[in-house]
Amino acid sequence: MRRPSPPFLALLAIALTGCSFLVDADEARLQPGPRPDAAVPSDTPRADVPAVDVPAVDVPAVDVPAVDVPAMDVPAMDVPAMDVPTLDVPAMDVPTMDVPALDVPALDVPSRDVPALDVPMSDVPPPDAACPSGSLRCGDRCVDPQTDGAHCGRCNNPCASDRSCSAGTCVRVCIGSQRLCGDACIDVLSDAAHCGACGRACASGEVCSAGECAATCLSPNLLCSGACVDVSTSAAHCGSCGRACASGEVCSGGACRSVCATGETFCSGACVDTRVDPRNCGACGAACTGTQVCEAGACRAVCPIGQTLCGGACVSVQTDSAHCGACGNACAAGLVCSAGACTCACAPGSSCCPSGASLVCAATQTDPAHCGGCGRACAAGQQCVDGACMTVSSCVAPRITCGGACVDPRTDPSNCGGCGRGCTGGQACAAGACVCPAGQTYCGGRCVSTVTDPSNCGACGVGCAPGQSCALSLCVCAAPRITCGGQCVNPQSDASNCGACGRVCPESATCSSGSCVCPAGSVSDGRVCRSLRYDPLNCGRVGNACRADQVCTAGACVCRPGLTSGGGGTYCTDLQSSPNNCGVLGRRCNSSQACVRGVCMSDRSCTSPSTDCSGWCVDLRTHPFHCGSCGRACARNEVCVAGSCEPYYAVNPCLTCPCTGCRSIETCCATPDRSATTCVDGTRCP
Repeated sequence: MRRPSPPFLALLAIALTGCSFLVDADEARLQPGPRPDAAVPSDTPRADVPAVDVPAVDVPAVDVPAVDVPAMDVPAMDVPAMDVPTLDVPAMDVPTMDVPALDVPALDVPSRDVPALDVPMSDVPPPDAACPSGSLRCGDRCVDPQTDGAHCGRCNNPCASDRSCSAGTCVRVCIGSQRLCGDACIDVLSDAAHCGACGRACASGEVCSAGECAATCLSPNLLCSGACVDVSTSAAHCGSCGRACASGEVCSGGACRSVCATGETFCSGACVDTRVDPRNCGACGAACTGTQVCEAGACRAVCPIGQTLCGGACVSVQTDSAHCGACGNACAAGLVCSAGACTCACAPGSSCCPSGASLVCAATQTDPAHCGGCGRACAAGQQCVDGACMTVSSCVAPRITCGGACVDPRTDPSNCGGCGRGCTGGQACAAGACVCPAGQTYCGGRCVSTVTDPSNCGACGVGCAPGQSCALSLCVCAAPRITCGGQCVNPQSDASNCGACGRVCPESATCSSGSCVCPAGSVSDGRVCRSLRYDPLNCGRVGNACRADQVCTAGACVCRPGLTSGGGGTYCTDLQSSPNNCGVLGRRCNSSQACVRGVCMSDRSCTSPSTDCSGWCVDLRTHPFHCGSCGRACARNEVCVAGSCEPYYAVNPCLTCPCTGCRSIETCCATPDRSATTCVDGTRCP
């Protein structure tokens, strides 16, 4: 193998200089510089080095094996063998090169005299720029490895979308009523295996209702001291069983509330400032997640050093083409962001040059309008060859003549692989083919980063939903919103995703702080909000069930229509058909009689459509004690319709029919006092 020429060794020494170790003189300690195998950011401007008549030697930074060079112990370069084809490079006159460290992702070294290099300034900090104490240099910026979600604990160690970086470790983030049980976020208000706390399992047959094991209690009721109580309003069981409010306090929303100072809100037993409290940000229970902070009542992300919060995502305004220099300042199609300014995405050997009111990539080695640099036009009849204007009669292979210019089809982005084959969308020409810069993908006519592009997130054509941004190839929503069904929703207020995706609040209920709340005077059964004024299972207050012979009217249990109270209110009877109370309470008919319209008569007097049921002369189509057949009594929440006991309930706030709370298999009917409505199974009212 032929020994590399001295000019090549000079260039190699310059490239290796960027891989040295950084020394902090103040703290006299070594910090690792960029690794030889570290990927160079795709938005770094390329060195404008002229093309050559040599087989392309495209040596990216990632293709150099690790060089273990002791500090300051380099009397002679002992360069290990590299994976480079045989170089036949004649001696070169190499002028002084002003090449910033780490700003040369690929060296395409010509075999000719090289004119002055037109190397744009890089936005990458010099490798010897020290990061603040506690920070770590990852790529082109300083980060805090204790909290940075993209570099958690070490460089390029991103946390998953459901985790945040805490103390240098990716930990799962649980929100609302969820608790971290093992490695999973569990809702301890409803999980029977972790009811109220991790590992607290309910017995067989029990359910977990609002964090308590119970037999059957309607949400938000809990079984406390043998009774179901509404822990959102009960002063004796406020928020949980046995948690009594102090004298003068009231229970509202499951919390004992008192008067707080101006600007404060009473949340979970304490007065807090919802403008800055991360556990109650903007409202009680609206907790910020991960490393978010609460500012002006809204959870905001804390961005790593060198990044800015734009549209709910942390971006570098130095390199982000959608937020170049400032949030929302998007670069035009085909341009990239470098050092906070929109510029061309040019291939090596090209420069971003003004052309009228726009910017174009000019091949300064071959473009007669920009020969050797922007605006350096050749005279009429001259061609631009290797960045110099000269009069030539023909091109020397491998160059070809295209449009009167002598070009290299291996590297010319306007004639890539042949005349007129132009590269578009930020592509470069390499070995006669159009390719995107490292780390980018050609999507829809342009080179994009599928790591951050919301229109091509993770892959070409994968667009994020409105309100989402693309981070680490995943579509994410800005806190406190989460992704449900491909949309960004606020689980603190969305009635269709209240507290978690798919958790739908009952009809007429609202979602407040991640919990479903029924209108005042009603209670949820998980599907609808039942009216405490007319619900036989919750009459006047939660858990107060009426007897089977009663109905609930205006919040009080009274006898069903047509029945009379007896025994000091201990039962209700039908004076028109009861053989034990025929016509008046206590009047008994003998064994051969039946009570017919309040009169003891021969049992033969009970005729159709009535039926004699052991002395009861009743209509089996409507009677609550004998519905459909003798002795078949309807339950407390049923009415007799056409000989069938049908369930019913009162929906709040329906006062007139039709009622949107009634399902398609139900009929809207009037309450016994005709002041409101009920939903009755079937197609007929009683």
